[in-house]
Amino acid sequence: DDTLALFTYDDALHTVIDFDDSHDKWESALRNLPSPRFSEANLYDAAIEVLERLASRLGPKALFLITTGIDTFSHASFN
Repeated sequence: DDTLALFTYDDALHTVIDFDDSHDKWESALRNLPSPRFSEANLYDAAIEVLERLASRLGPKALFLITTGIDTFSHASFN
């Protein structure tokens, strides 16, 4: 009954699977993750956008982030 979402990012955040999508999309989405469109990495901007989307969701929340940690282009900073 958990709601999950999957996002990728480069110069912008991209929704692969949204919170309201059915769970049967996961296997295909994970097998076919798209390559980044740009070399710029907006890690901080993407994380802030996902956290803003999570804020409106009811119940416990978790953000699981797999990243290189490189941020070359965000408007936001680590602080």
